[in-house]
Amino acid sequence: RDDSINFGCMSNLVDYTEMVEGNSIGKSKRTIARYNVAAVIMNNHDEVLLCKRSMSKRIAPGNWNLPGGKIDDGETVDAAIARELAEELSVIVVDIRQTPVIFTYAVGEEVHQTYFSKVTICGSIILNFENDAHLYVHPDDISRYLPKEWCDEILRAIQA
Repeated sequence: RDDSINFGCMSNLVDYTEMVEGNSIGKSKRTIARYNVAAVIMNNHDEVLLCKRSMSKRIAPGNWNLPGGKIDDGETVDAAIARELAEELSVIVVDIRQTPVIFTYAVGEEVHQTYFSKVTICGSIILNFENDAHLYVHPDDISRYLPKEWCDEILRAIQA
């Protein structure tokens, strides 16, 4: 994948998974309104890091998800991951390996597209205001925390 793409200039018409209350109701076509990154961070026990979003967040308050966030205008995938993890978790990114996993989905009336990367970090996790909690879970257990569509994409990214 070309990491030099200027995401702020993109406005592709794409197929996406239409969700209602966390359940897929089919595929539709729309222009992407927001590009995001998601970091697959594994510990020494082969568990993946999940963060619980703050109740003050506009999108998915209180939901568990991978750490990550919006790709800013002109920013690369790698730069967005490093920035988001420094902001949200106060950690240093040691290595980023982009995966071929890209998930396109609706958030209300907007279509978002998330790029998944495997990330190695160093430092102790210190959460900022965007997340209320974090935990590492075995990949077989992520369905306890996330909708099926997200679990499928995370598992694909772990295996990539």
